[in-house]
Formats: sequence, C-alpha cells, structure tokens
Amino acid sequence: MDSEEEDAIACDSSYSKEDWLQRLKSVELYESDIHEVILNFFTVHGFQDAAEELMKEAQLRTEMPMTSIGRRQEIRQALLRGDIPTVMSTLDDLDREILRRNPEVRFQLKQLQLFKIIQDGNTLEAIDFAQTHLAPEVTEHPQLLPRLEETMALLAFGDLKSPEAQRLAEGLMEREEAARAVDDAILEFYSIHQESTLESLLKNCKWTQRQLTEGKGCVFPTLVDAAECRFEPSSDSDASPDRDRGAADALFQP
Repeated sequence: MDSEEEDAIACDSSYSKEDWLQRLKSVELYESDIHEVILNFFTVHGFQDAAEELMKEAQLRTEMPMTSIGRRQEIRQALLRGDIPTVMSTLDDLDREILRRNPEVRFQLKQLQLFKIIQDGNTLEAIDFAQTHLAPEVTEHPQLLPRLEETMALLAFGDLKSPEAQRLAEGLMEREEAARAVDDAILEFYSIHQESTLESLLKNCKWTQRQLTEGKGCVFPTLVDAAECRFEPSSDSDASPDRDRGAADALFQP
C-alpha cells in the first residue's frame, strides 16, 4: 500500500455500527477454512477426541498422527510428575528423530534426571550419571556446559534445603518449562506451529485494530472480547450490549 492509499484511509475511514455490520455480512467465509482452523486449534492444544470427531464429520486430514495428540498429554503428565524415563521412552515411541533433532531438549530431560538423583542424596550415582549421559552431550554441544556445571554445583552443598542451594535449584526444576519445550519439539517435528492459527489470527486482528485506530485515526467497532464475541462501539451513541451481540451474530450469519 503506497502513501496516497494510506492517506486515503486516514482521511475517510469512519464507520457506524450499521455500516460495519454490513461489511461483516459481505465477507465470504468458507466452511472448509473454518474447519481447518478449528482442527488446527484442537491439534496444537492436544484435544484428541474433539479433533478425531471433527476429522470424521468434516472429512479432514492433519499432518500430525492422531495418536500423537494423546501421547503429548501423556508425556506432559509424566514430565510434571518427574517420570523422565517414561517421557523419553514415549518420545522414542513417537519417533526417535524428535530427540535426536533437539539436543537441548534431550539435555534438559537428562538434566532433570540428574537433579532428581542429587535430590535423593545419591552422590556417586549422580557423578556416574553425569559422566555417562550428560558429558557426551556437552562434548557434542559445548554451549550446554554451563548448565551441567550449575547442576553439579549442587553436590557442593551439604544441605540442599539451604537458601543458597534452593536458589540454585529453582532454575533446575522447571518441569513446566521443560514440558513446553518438549511439546514444542513434537509440534515442530510434525511441521505444526506452536501457536494455533486461531490464536495468530486473533493477535493479528488486535494489532491491525490498533494500527487503524491509533495510527490512522479510523473509527469503527473493535473486537474487545473474542471469547464472548463482544465489540466495542465506535461511538457512545452506539453503546448497547444487545447491539454488541448483534455485531457478533453478524460474523456467523450464512
């Protein structure tokens, strides 16, 4: 868009609620596209049953095997309870390439295993585990050395409940962070974005609204609550809960 077109938008872009509803009604939405967006959301967020039902009803296909959606939930739950061996074996069941292609995720899981061994007070076992499982990772990926050193530093503390040991341990026991990293690795392996298409569309909608209202001075009803399909009136005279709901309904009229 050139500067003349941008100036035109800035000079003559004010819409009443009625005008905006008419524009919404004129937008052609294809049911197949809507189904794809919903299926993508179910897939990214791990709703296997809902995804399978939608695929059956709408005759859709997805790049990610349906069994992997349920497995992602299993992996997450196992990781959050600290069962790292189950996490790694389940990942290998999905595809051994997932961990092979993600050395940092692989290291993070082994680091959690080492941390658990240190927590249990098994010093010799911790040293052996670090030499056998983590040292080779560091040799191949030197940037991981500081993270291994941080973990091994816990062995210097006689009491892991001391404030200094607790501060060091806080950064090493982030299972939630590890769960996100593992899930992102699975999605990336199947060429699926970590953020669903629906969420990306909503973010783009918010950004575009800000650009038009704040940058260009455009006046039009703006989407303020996607979950409730609620629009903010373009002027005080338009303010009405019923009219806001009318704007939302217009989006989904055939």
